[in-house]
Amino acid sequence: MEEAIASSQLEGAHTSRKAAKQIIMEGRKPRNQDERMIINNYQAMLKIEDELKNKNLDEDCLLDLHRILTEGVLDESDIARYRKDDDNIIVGDDGAKDEIYHVPPNEEFVKKEIKRFIAYANDEIKDAEFIHPVIKAIVLHFWFGYLHPFVDGNGRMARALFYWYLLRKKYWAFGFLPLSKVIKNSPGQYRDAYLFTEQDDNDLTYFIEYNIQKISQAMREFDVYAQRKWKENTRMAKISREKYKLNDRQIQLLRYYYKNSDASTSVTTHMHIYETSRLTAAKDLKQLQKYGLVDAKKNGRNVLYYATDKINDLFD
Repeated sequence: MEEAIASSQLEGAHTSRKAAKQIIMEGRKPRNQDERMIINNYQAMLKIEDELKNKNLDEDCLLDLHRILTEGVLDESDIARYRKDDDNIIVGDDGAKDEIYHVPPNEEFVKKEIKRFIAYANDEIKDAEFIHPVIKAIVLHFWFGYLHPFVDGNGRMARALFYWYLLRKKYWAFGFLPLSKVIKNSPGQYRDAYLFTEQDDNDLTYFIEYNIQKISQAMREFDVYAQRKWKENTRMAKISREKYKLNDRQIQLLRYYYKNSDASTSVTTHMHIYETSRLTAAKDLKQLQKYGLVDAKKNGRNVLYYATDKINDLFD
C-alpha cells in the first residue's frame, strides 16, 4: 500500500496517505483520477507479488502492466502502446513551461532498445563481471525511465519493474520497503540523479548512489518502525487475547483504529478486508461492541462501527 500510494503521489496524485489507505482497505471504487491512479498502482504491485515475480519479462507483460497502471487514468488510445514521435512527449517541470529535463529517444530507437532491456532484465545479456541484483534493479529503473516508452506512466512503470526484478531474485524483504515514500521526500534529488547521469554521458554512478542512499534510509526507517510496532503489538495482543479473547482479525482492526481514531468500518468492509464470511464479520464486530471497544451508528441502510476511547487502554 505504501509503495502504491507514494509512487502515485510522485506522479501528481493529490490524495492524502490516510485517505488512500482507507480506499484500498475498504476496496471501494475510486471517485476521481487521483484515487484511480493509487488503486491501479496497488493492483500492479499485487500482480507483481502474486504472479509476475515468477515469470520472465516480455513485451506482452510490459503492456499488461502498463494497462493495469493507467486504466481509467489515460485515454484508452494511449494505454498499453508505445509512444510515437508525433506524440511529442518531453519530460519537464509542469510549473515552468521552458524547463525541459529530458527529451526521450525516437520511437525507432525505443523499439529496438526495449528488446535489449527485456533481455537484460531476464539475464539473457550477461554482464562482463558480477553486478549485484540491487544494483541491476537500479540500472533497470534508470534505463526504463530514460527510454520513456509510453505516453505516460513511465515513472510508475520504472519503479514497479525495480520491485519486480528484486522479488524475482528472492529479495522478498524489498516488499516491505516503500522506496517511493522515501524518494517522495526528496523529489528534486531524484530528478537530479536522472539529470546528472544523462548529462555525464549516462554515467550511472549518480543514480545508483542516490538510490542506495534511499534504500538505506528506507531500511533504517523500517527498523525503527518494526521495533516500535513490536513493542506496541506484543502488549496489545496479549491483553486483547487474555482479557477479551479476541481473534487476529479483531486485533488487526483495533490496531488500525488506534492509528485512525476517526475511521469506521462495516460488516461488508470487514468481510472484504479479512476475506471471511458475512456471518463471521458480523460476529467479530458485535463482540467488539459488546466489550465497548467500538460503537455502532446507523448510516442510512448501513451500520458503521467507530472506535471508542477504550481502545487506547490496550496500547498505553
